[in-house]
Amino acid sequence: MKNNKKLVPYISLKEEDAVSLAKYYSDAGADELLVFGFSDSDEEHEKAIGILREIARVVEIPIIAGDNIKRMEDVKKLLYAGASKAVLNYTKQDNIDLTEEVSKRFGKEKIAVSVDNIKIIADNKLLITDCVDEIILLNPENEAV
Repeated sequence: MKNNKKLVPYISLKEEDAVSLAKYYSDAGADELLVFGFSDSDEEHEKAIGILREIARVVEIPIIAGDNIKRMEDVKKLLYAGASKAVLNYTKQDNIDLTEEVSKRFGKEKIAVSVDNIKIIADNKLLITDCVDEIILLNPENEAV
């Protein structure tokens, strides 16, 4: 697993100018983009996938993307839309349960997880070690537990 820090700006796919903002960050020297969709419905999810495709067309850097993942098909859509990695939200047990299946299907190098505290990492250490390439700590102030 990578321990190196990078310039990775965060973009919400619900932002009105998500595509132009992504291009700006790419042109300004970002190493990667972290993109989240925050969709609640299948219709919103499809819209987020469309925006992700647009972003992938205009940037020159890897995109790490997450949305409301409920099944393997959601991970597939993110990857096929241009994400270099799909992010599983480890505050949701169903995403933890999905980890091994999507890792085997798409490869460990295509899977990242987001956590809001390091206890989640400790509780799932073996699964993360075997099936995940990158951990995104969303609340760094919780790093020292």
